[in-house]
Amino acid sequence: MGIVEAETRRSWAWLPYSTPEASLKLICSLMFVILCIACGAGDRTTTDISFCESEMFVSPPSATLHVGDSLQATAKTGCAVQRALVVRWRSSDTSVAAVDAQSGLIRARSLGTASIVASLVADPAVTGAMALQTIQ
Repeated sequence: MGIVEAETRRSWAWLPYSTPEASLKLICSLMFVILCIACGAGDRTTTDISFCESEMFVSPPSATLHVGDSLQATAKTGCAVQRALVVRWRSSDTSVAAVDAQSGLIRARSLGTASIVASLVADPAVTGAMALQTIQ
């Protein structure tokens, strides 16, 4: 073993692994764990709205209904893993379409257009909408 190799090994001697590569892997692994903890990964019991729940999508994004017909709308967030959402629904024009505030069931009442909007109860600023047109 040369002088440079001996110096390199001695400078890493305070770590529990014998080579710089193994010690570097340990440091990277620990940094990853700390980052995951800091970002809340693995903590699915929190009531905070996470970054992936900052946008909501309503399905279908648009629809055309005959007056008297009904349609079930659904909402989801941008999260890869979906969890149960508490959503409130509303219609921009209740004379055109009524929507059940809890279930998202839409009923076409008269001719016209309306937006059906879903918002998270935990953070009402997070919303999604669909365009609805009603016809005869």
